[in-house]
Amino acid sequence: PQVATAVVEPYNHVLSTHSLLEHTDCTFCLDNEALYDVCRRNLDIERPTYTNLNRLVAQVVSSLTASL
Repeated sequence: PQVATAVVEPYNHVLSTHSLLEHTDCTFCLDNEALYDVCRRNLDIERPTYTNLNRLVAQVVSSLTASL
C-alpha cells in the first residue's frame, strides 16, 4: 500500500463497518488506494496529498447525496 498509514487498516475498516451501519443513516466505504490511483492516473496529480484525496471524496459524496 502506498497511502495506508497502518498495516491493520483493512481490518479496522471491516471491524468498524458494523458500528457504522448501526449508528448512521448512510455509509460510504471508499478505498484510499483507489482514490490515490484516480488522482494519479485520471487527474494527473503526480504525488497526491491527503488534501487532494479529501477533495475527491467530498465531490463523490456530494454527487451521491445531492439531487440533480
